[in-house]
Amino acid sequence: MSQDYAYAAKLLDRGLSYAAVNQATRIPEASLRAFLRRPVKREPEAVEVRTAPVRRPAAVQRFATARVNGRDVIAYVASRHDLTLKTMESQRRTRCVARPRQIAMYALRELCPHLSLPAIGRLLGGRDHTTILHGVRHISALMLHDPDVSEAVCETIGHFRALQAQAAAPETMLVDGAMAFRALCEGYGQAMKAAA
Repeated sequence: MSQDYAYAAKLLDRGLSYAAVNQATRIPEASLRAFLRRPVKREPEAVEVRTAPVRRPAAVQRFATARVNGRDVIAYVASRHDLTLKTMESQRRTRCVARPRQIAMYALRELCPHLSLPAIGRLLGGRDHTTILHGVRHISALMLHDPDVSEAVCETIGHFRALQAQAAAPETMLVDGAMAFRALCEGYGQAMKAAA
């Protein structure tokens, strides 16, 4: 049983949502969260002493906090799909607009745990919380079968996680967000095939 939880934790580390992990392993989200909160015995890490302060670029300095701004996520997804913020917030339901909007819903749910479903709905043009929930579940299911959607989601989440890592890491550790999560996205497909 603990092997199932360990496998689920690996899937979460690869960037999957709790909903996707639940579909793959059938472990309830509450049980998985409780398992992950258990204390783990670890050896103390070596601390490197730095004498000179590290200067970070202004764009990276903005992400020094633990929270990601929801507007930034929506703007990134919109620019990646050649859309405007106004289009993302519009009432249009065509696939070329709805799919990026759903990707933004999924990314916001993963990157901004401080935002509730109604708050995400307000960011995306006043949508109902059930619409957000449907979008997150729909993208979770599509990620299992559509490599283009999986790549778009992993690149979006990877971009913002890399910015957070850059803000916390020394200047020499700066990495490109797309490259940082490319390996995780490649492993994602293999992990989901193995789970099926």
